[in-house]
Amino acid sequence: MDCDELSISEITFTNETGENIDWISISESGLISGTPAQTNVGVTTVSITVTDGSLTASDEFTITVENVNDEPEVLEPYTVTLQEDENDFTVDLNTIFSDDDGDALTFQINNEVVGENPILTASISESTLTISLEANAHGTQNVEVRASDAVSSLDYVIVVTVESINDAPSAVSMDPISLTENGEGMTLDVSTLFIDADEDKLSFGMLDFSASAFTATLDGSTLTITPITDQSGTAEITVTANDSYVTTHNTLSVTVTPINSLPELISSPELALDEDAATETIDLSTVFSDPDGDEMTYSINVDEASSAIFTIALDGNILSVTPNADAFGSGVIQLAAFDEIGAETGTSYDLPVNVMSINDAPVFTLDVTSFELENNFTSTEMIKITMDVPANEAGETITYSISPENSSVANVSIEGLTISITAIVDASGSETFTVTANDGNEVNGTYSQTFEVTVEEADIAITLGLENNSVNVYPNPSSDFIIVKGEANDRFTLINLEGDVVLQGRLNEKTDTSHLSNGIYLVKETMSRVIIKH
Repeated sequence: MDCDELSISEITFTNETGENIDWISISESGLISGTPAQTNVGVTTVSITVTDGSLTASDEFTITVENVNDEPEVLEPYTVTLQEDENDFTVDLNTIFSDDDGDALTFQINNEVVGENPILTASISESTLTISLEANAHGTQNVEVRASDAVSSLDYVIVVTVESINDAPSAVSMDPISLTENGEGMTLDVSTLFIDADEDKLSFGMLDFSASAFTATLDGSTLTITPITDQSGTAEITVTANDSYVTTHNTLSVTVTPINSLPELISSPELALDEDAATETIDLSTVFSDPDGDEMTYSINVDEASSAIFTIALDGNILSVTPNADAFGSGVIQLAAFDEIGAETGTSYDLPVNVMSINDAPVFTLDVTSFELENNFTSTEMIKITMDVPANEAGETITYSISPENSSVANVSIEGLTISITAIVDASGSETFTVTANDGNEVNGTYSQTFEVTVEEADIAITLGLENNSVNVYPNPSSDFIIVKGEANDRFTLINLEGDVVLQGRLNEKTDTSHLSNGIYLVKETMSRVIIKH
């Protein structure tokens, strides 16, 4: 041994895979030192070569770094910021915690609920942390999570901040509102229909609506609903609440339940009729109406005094009123209308009826209206006038006239209630005479009837062939008899056109011809002929 001074000419540090490592160093004095990290666990080989200036020598030795457990650690500070009412938040805790040993970590919640009014709940499933927010809650809450490996554990507080956002007012459901037709209304505090989680002051409104059964008004937070008279049905009211940011609607159903309503009087007619006028009708559906739309039935009645003036009848809803003959005055018809439901109770109306007195025409009849008279008739023919005057007009003075006043057919005159007809010499023809009665009133003051007078033409005088002898045949044409007049007191023979003798008689005497057939005949006196009958 020379005891020469040695120096290190080469030194290496390698791990088990032969890679150089840098956690070990050597000082100038030859002191080897180092602090192994978790990654340096294992065997490190130190190879060293020394020299004395002439010779070298090499050797190696190993340094074994034994593993000791490392606690889990937080990779970096971690906080959570959410907004109020946000959906569930999840995070993988392996992204927050780590273990240098590479150990698998397990997790648990150390504080499930913190404080009296927690704003969230937290849960862990395997390595997933889930944070669920309480409704309408905001603020800050700590969630303490414990991460553990097989040997040790680490508690870490995650600060969760929930930022406040405005919460819209929420509507509170309400049972349908039921009112009764013609009943009392109601009031409602609409603030009970909404909840504001932020406890903001709310303002209220009401949307336009259409309802035939009720009215609704809103004053502040007071809603007033009032049924409309005689109306029923269902409609909706929409009330709004606003917290200065958001408006929320709440719809209420309102029903007005119907009750039976009696028919109503919708008009008050009065009847004014003329005496002896035609029947007047009134549709009672124009007098009464049923608010519920029920079908109506009617009744009518008159007292004894009214029934003496007019007669009534009812056909369905049509009332007929007929003035009695020659009656006038005032009366009343008692009307009543009933509906289907309240048939025992109805609505009444007394219908005034006034029948005004009207002059009756001076009506009369003639007992004879047609005359067929012989030429130069010698009798006075009579016509009797019979009056038909109502008792209430019996005192009227009636005058009569005949037209034409002058006739070429016959003389006609009137005296009292008798018409006289006398002949005008040798006059013939037909005339229609008009008899007019006048009671002096402007209305219906006159009445007329006619009669006809026919006067036959004069006889034809025919001179038969007897010397100083002439024969007249009367009447000619003839129907029931003939008189053959002549100066000679002799007989005559009646011969038909076939030459047959059908009748014989004496001159100047009435001979019956009623049994003869209609036709033309010859009368023969010695050598004379004349046509006497058709």
